Amino acid sequence: MTTPRLRVVHAINFRILPLPDTVLMLEGQRYVAIGSRLHRKPDGTDVPLVVWRSHCAECGMPFECSTTLKGSHPNRRCPEHHSPGAAVTRKGQARQKKFLARKWRRKAASPTGR
Repeated sequence: MTTPRLRVVHAINFRILPLPDTVLMLEGQRYVAIGSRLHRKPDGTDVPLVVWRSHCAECGMPFECSTTLKGSHPNRRCPEHHSPGAAVTRKGQARQKKFLARKWRRKAASPTGR
């Protein structure tokens, strides 16, 4: 008897809801799709969300998070260790540092002196 082969994806870009047990690998963290739910937006439209299960990058405890079908990055940490804006990996820290250096760089003085 053979074990079923898991579907592994590396980006959140779905046209339809992924099957349960679909594995998402993002920056070395593993997320497993466990289901879906509907979210009602303020304008009254319903949007499907994919519910993922993963392990906290800080403490290793399992947690659940949800994303839309396209785009958004899932949480990397459990609600107890959730740190908005703090990068988890060195790669993320480097990307964040580069972004902040560009954002906070002083603009060159204009030739008119204004």
